[in-house]
Amino acid sequence: HHISPDLFQEIIHIGRDQRKCDVISPEEGSLLIDDSFAERKEMAQAHGMTTIGVDGVDALIDYRI
Repeated sequence: HHISPDLFQEIIHIGRDQRKCDVISPEEGSLLIDDSFAERKEMAQAHGMTTIGVDGVDALIDYRI
C-alpha cells in the first residue's frame, strides 16, 4: 500500500523493541490508526488518546465531496 506522507503531521519509525505508547506523545486531538488492538489499547490507556483500527478509516472519509 502507498499512503501519501502529506496526510500526516509527523511519521515516527518505531523499532521492534519499542512500544508506541512510550515513543509517541500525542497532542490534543491526535488520532492513532493501527491494525493492532493491543497497541491501540495501550495508547488509549497511557495517553487517553483516541484510536481506531484500520478498518474504521472509512468512517473518517466524507464521500459527499
